[in-house]
Amino acid sequence: MSKTHDDRKTKRRVSSELQKKRSKENVSQPHVDPEKVDTHTLNAAQQQTNKGINNTACNIEDSIRSRAILLVKTKSAQKTIRSLASRCEQVLVRVRLRKLASQMCLAKNDARASAGFEAALSACLHEAITSSSNTDTDQSIELEAFVWGLAWLARHGCAGENAGTILESLVTVAHQKIELLKNRDTFSAEFVLVLSRLFHDVEACRQLESIVRQSLEEEIGRLVTSSGVVVLDGSFTVTTRVVRWARVRNLAYLTGGAVWGAETEKSWCRATIFTLRLLSPHGKLPVEFGNSRAVKTQPFLQSARSMRSGKINRTLRCMHNRSKRITRAEGKTLLPLHMHCEHSAVAVMRSSWGVGAIRVLLEYRQSSPKLEISVGDRLLLSGSWESSIQYGDRNLFIEGPWTVSCFEVEKHAAFLEISAPLSENLRLTRQLVLLPGESVVVLADAIGPDTDSENASRAVVPSKNGEGSVSRVVENSALVVSFSLECASRTRVEQLEETRECIGYDSKVRFVAIPLALPEWSSTCTAGELVAQSAKLMIRQRTNASRMYVPLWFDFRPSRVSAPRTWRQLTVAESMRILRRDEAACFRIQSDNRQWLLYQSLDMPNNRTALGCNMACDFLLGRLKANGIIERLIEIGSST
Repeated sequence: MSKTHDDRKTKRRVSSELQKKRSKENVSQPHVDPEKVDTHTLNAAQQQTNKGINNTACNIEDSIRSRAILLVKTKSAQKTIRSLASRCEQVLVRVRLRKLASQMCLAKNDARASAGFEAALSACLHEAITSSSNTDTDQSIELEAFVWGLAWLARHGCAGENAGTILESLVTVAHQKIELLKNRDTFSAEFVLVLSRLFHDVEACRQLESIVRQSLEEEIGRLVTSSGVVVLDGSFTVTTRVVRWARVRNLAYLTGGAVWGAETEKSWCRATIFTLRLLSPHGKLPVEFGNSRAVKTQPFLQSARSMRSGKINRTLRCMHNRSKRITRAEGKTLLPLHMHCEHSAVAVMRSSWGVGAIRVLLEYRQSSPKLEISVGDRLLLSGSWESSIQYGDRNLFIEGPWTVSCFEVEKHAAFLEISAPLSENLRLTRQLVLLPGESVVVLADAIGPDTDSENASRAVVPSKNGEGSVSRVVENSALVVSFSLECASRTRVEQLEETRECIGYDSKVRFVAIPLALPEWSSTCTAGELVAQSAKLMIRQRTNASRMYVPLWFDFRPSRVSAPRTWRQLTVAESMRILRRDEAACFRIQSDNRQWLLYQSLDMPNNRTALGCNMACDFLLGRLKANGIIERLIEIGSST
């Protein structure tokens, strides 16, 4: 043991002496960290690089060489160009960039091949600028690749006569892209930034960085709220924009340091946490079946890891873990699964961070909220949650913004309720419930009198039953309520022949939708229907009262899709009196060996009973145990 210990000490001492010797020998060639390049280091490196060159006769190629030699190497440049090629939409552009990367390897130690690479670079640049078929997206990506190629030429001292002309063309195009940056189009920020950083010694390039900085700080400050919500429509748009910012951030740290200030960095960190909730396991953005527009989130994940946040890193490791089960202790050390921002009108709910997680995104900034539901990496529902309400011969419309009535997160459930005023002194209430452990999502609409309205009393009168505690419509007008949900483009819904539930599928069956307020069997007559169109679900119900509850139950558990299931609407009693369906609604759902109870009060809550369960709340969702006891998963409101 002592001999081994002495050997280790000897090795460390020899290694330390060698390191000191090397540091003394390399005093004239200081090491430069690309992430911490400052002006003093650059000037020192420039003096070493331009040794023997007359500064008064220094042409543009010498200025190129002084900056690029610090950062660009063959393998990294090839990898960068190939990565840029994979982001291009057009096949010809991808082939052109990959061929350019292959030529770079051959031109490393061959002067003739280097001249050929420079000529190919010049030809590709001319084609990218003049081609009418080239999109703005592909053009910006190509230009960034050309900057790396030109910097590689300068780094190896292979820049020929055309290098100055190529740089002048890139600077000219960059100044054109500056106008787009000023008009809030930051897609070209990567190209302009890499040009300004790699060729910082050229004054025309150095001036571009400040404009990129201002544009990014303005955009992030405008789109990211104090809670981290990125105010854009849909997870695809949000993730695409945040990945763009991540690329710029990674590129900035690679070529010299941060590109924005401390306040913008804080906003970026908050946006990172919000975007992580939108991703599926393995850090991917959920897409519909067969979609080739998958967003490559590797730059975002790389940037998120660099934040050195314990919760973020543990969450990322959990998302990449193939194990489906996450212990309760592990869950406490991760990012919260659910978030809601009332100011931005956005809510995100997740069942877990593991494999097969359900993710629900609701944006209610407009009159028709946007809803997304994904399971794992598959997007199943995506589109508007539209409602149509008819009262007698009149169509009712939303007359105000959505407001939050309740957002509650419990151990076994998450609940969100929003409401909006309607004409005729009515109010539309919309509910979203997620049961993480059950893989169940409940979507519901409730119609009732607007008690907040000053004229609400004109539309209702006290009922004869219940000592005036229940209000009914003066006119015996029919109330017809329907709402529709848009599925993802490749998701299809189909109604079963004998029963009223619908199944959703793409490559396989993904979910079952159950209309709880409608009878189970199709042969039973009822004033309502669940219609399954090609890529849309629509449920419609009718009543002669002023209140109605329209719930739709989604079961996303694959093992229960083909299992037997049934549901019933239960009788609710209060003070030895059976309540009408416009006073309270209660349902019992069974799928395989699992059973649930769903209750919703449509008037003032009171002590009521259904299936032997006492309820004094507005909303209750529970699970029936084997012994018949109802485990209350979530309970909202009370009569007190």
